[in-house]
Amino acid sequence: MFSLIDKLEKNQVLSKAEYSYLIENHTYEVDEYLFEKARKIREKYYGKDIYIRGLIEFSNYCKNDCLYCGIRCSNRK
Repeated sequence: MFSLIDKLEKNQVLSKAEYSYLIENHTYEVDEYLFEKARKIREKYYGKDIYIRGLIEFSNYCKNDCLYCGIRCSNRK
Protein backbone atom coordinates (compact mmCIF):
# COMPACT_ATOMS: atom_id res chain seq x y z
CA MET A 1 0.00 0.00 0.00
CA PHE A 2 2.72 2.47 0.95
CA SER A 3 4.59 1.68 -2.26
CA LEU A 4 1.49 2.64 -4.28
CA ILE A 5 1.31 5.97 -2.49
CA ASP A 6 5.01 6.55 -3.14
CA LYS A 7 4.46 5.66 -6.79
CA LEU A 8 1.55 8.12 -6.98
CA GLU A 9 3.69 10.86 -5.44
CA LYS A 10 6.52 10.21 -7.89
CA ASN A 11 4.51 9.72 -11.11
CA GLN A 12 1.26 11.58 -10.29
CA VAL A 13 -0.69 8.67 -11.77
CA LEU A 14 -1.81 5.13 -10.97
CA SER A 15 -3.75 2.59 -12.95
CA LYS A 16 -7.46 2.18 -12.32
CA ALA A 17 -6.76 -1.13 -10.58
CA GLU A 18 -4.17 0.51 -8.32
CA TYR A 19 -6.55 3.33 -7.36
CA SER A 20 -9.27 0.78 -6.66
CA TYR A 21 -6.92 -1.26 -4.51
CA LEU A 22 -5.96 1.81 -2.45
CA ILE A 23 -9.58 2.82 -1.92
CA GLU A 24 -10.88 -0.64 -1.10
CA ASN A 25 -8.04 -1.68 1.23
CA HIS A 26 -7.09 1.50 3.08
CA THR A 27 -6.38 1.50 6.79
CA TYR A 28 -5.89 4.27 9.31
CA GLU A 29 -2.10 3.99 8.93
CA VAL A 30 -2.29 4.12 5.14
CA ASP A 31 -4.63 7.13 5.30
CA GLU A 32 -2.26 8.99 7.62
CA TYR A 33 0.69 8.22 5.33
CA LEU A 34 -1.24 9.53 2.34
CA PHE A 35 -2.41 12.66 4.19
CA GLU A 36 1.14 13.44 5.33
CA LYS A 37 2.40 13.17 1.74
CA ALA A 38 -0.43 15.48 0.60
CA ARG A 39 0.37 18.00 3.35
CA LYS A 40 4.02 18.16 2.31
CA ILE A 41 3.11 18.73 -1.33
CA ARG A 42 0.58 21.43 -0.41
CA GLU A 43 3.09 23.19 1.81
CA LYS A 44 5.72 23.02 -0.95
CA TYR A 45 3.50 25.08 -3.27
CA TYR A 46 1.34 27.14 -0.89
CA GLY A 47 3.16 27.21 2.42
CA LYS A 48 1.13 27.15 5.59
CA ASP A 49 -1.05 30.11 4.65
CA ILE A 50 -4.80 29.72 4.33
CA TYR A 51 -6.69 31.54 1.60
CA ILE A 52 -10.43 32.08 1.67
CA ARG A 53 -12.21 33.05 -1.48
CA GLY A 54 -15.67 34.49 -1.63
CA LEU A 55 -17.85 35.60 -4.47
CA ILE A 56 -20.30 38.46 -4.21
CA GLU A 57 -22.81 38.76 -7.03
CA PHE A 58 -24.26 42.13 -7.98
CA SER A 59 -26.68 40.77 -10.56
CA ASN A 60 -28.07 37.50 -11.85
CA TYR A 61 -26.30 37.86 -15.21
CA CYS A 62 -23.00 36.19 -15.97
CA LYS A 63 -21.14 35.56 -19.22
CA ASN A 64 -19.38 32.48 -17.80
CA ASP A 65 -20.78 28.95 -17.83
CA CYS A 66 -19.39 27.37 -14.68
CA LEU A 67 -21.40 24.19 -14.15
CA TYR A 68 -21.43 24.53 -10.36
CA CYS A 69 -23.02 27.99 -10.43
CA GLY A 70 -26.72 28.83 -10.48
CA ILE A 71 -26.28 32.06 -12.44
CA ARG A 72 -24.22 30.52 -15.25
CA CYS A 73 -25.15 31.76 -18.71
CA SER A 74 -26.71 28.44 -19.83
CA ASN A 75 -29.09 28.32 -16.83
CA ARG A 76 -32.30 29.82 -18.22
CA LYS A 77 -34.32 29.11 -15.07
